[in-house]
Amino acid sequence: DNKSFYDQSHIITVEKNQEILRVVPPAAGKDGVDVFGQSIPRKLGREAQIKLGLNVEQKGAILVAAVAGKLDFSNNKVSVFPKLEIPGNVDFAIGNIDFSGEVLIGKNVLDLFKVKSSSTITVQGLVEGAEITAGQDIIAVGGIAGKEKGICSAGQNLKSKYITNAKITAGANITAHTEIVNCELNCGGTIIVENGPLVGGNAIAKGGIQVKQLGSEGGVKTLLDVGFDAELKQLCMQTAPEITLRRRKADKIKQTVEPLMRNIKYLNPEQKEKATELLYQAEEMESSVKEMIQKLRNKYEETLKTAVPEVLITNTIYNGVTIRFPRVQTTITEPLTGPLKIVPREIHGLWRVLAIACSTNSEHELKSGANADPFWETLHQILFADNSTPKQ
Repeated sequence: DNKSFYDQSHIITVEKNQEILRVVPPAAGKDGVDVFGQSIPRKLGREAQIKLGLNVEQKGAILVAAVAGKLDFSNNKVSVFPKLEIPGNVDFAIGNIDFSGEVLIGKNVLDLFKVKSSSTITVQGLVEGAEITAGQDIIAVGGIAGKEKGICSAGQNLKSKYITNAKITAGANITAHTEIVNCELNCGGTIIVENGPLVGGNAIAKGGIQVKQLGSEGGVKTLLDVGFDAELKQLCMQTAPEITLRRRKADKIKQTVEPLMRNIKYLNPEQKEKATELLYQAEEMESSVKEMIQKLRNKYEETLKTAVPEVLITNTIYNGVTIRFPRVQTTITEPLTGPLKIVPREIHGLWRVLAIACSTNSEHELKSGANADPFWETLHQILFADNSTPKQ
């Protein structure tokens, strides 16, 4: 077995309807002979006394799991628990965890260990430089100290006391109670820091950002992409090279074949067939390009409907913070005192970034420029090639 020490787990998991064990009836046995040649009468076998515990069903001689979960066999009782509870640390005594149900860890997840669940993972202690993957929520009661190697990915929400030096992905909200420092955040919902700063690193927040403080007095560089969908960027950057390649191939075929088709009467049957086949290939490429562009356009329009391009600061935003909205960005050059809201707005056909005081609704235009991420230029070249003034 080539498993690492991290993978040496004593936890046995089963899937729903999986066979757990098969009860074999006692065999008749045979008489034996001792060293003196005397006959030793056989003993009759006894039926296995197996008790059915929680979430176990019997189908004839077979016991199957009624739910997916952890298999437990104690005192001749077989049970399946849909929730996995680890009272202590996830360490070498436990090993990596890959469980389909909810996972509750009583203490810490130590460096380099992995915990994976299709449900919710709750860690009562600290998540160190570990890898946590949950299909639903991640709850880190003691905090996340990633040590620049920790990775946490939640299909829905991620909540933690604090988050430092970690890579975090969440399909919905990312919420920290005290601070988020030097992290890479990818959030499909809203990034929220309830009682402290978001400082350093970079963050993508489709649903906006709500924090007490942005950046620090020392001017630590902090990059925020707000009202932005990371999935849209990934789709665009994957699709763009293929669109360019197929367009070039189709154009090259047409440039070669169309002059021949204008003089089709001079072509022999084999040449006509080949030219027709090449034109068909060009049309197929152009059709596939249209499909890719439409898929990208649908994702773009979906993002416009669901994204929240807004940053709310209750205390202070410091210099060194760059906020990028679709098509426009700003870098803070001097501290601004909240509570205030930072949003993009189109003014006389140009996009600008405004700081709006929440108490008075007074507006202050910040120094603005085009979004420097080349992704946006690529996206708009693809979607709005014939429109010089695309919508944000």
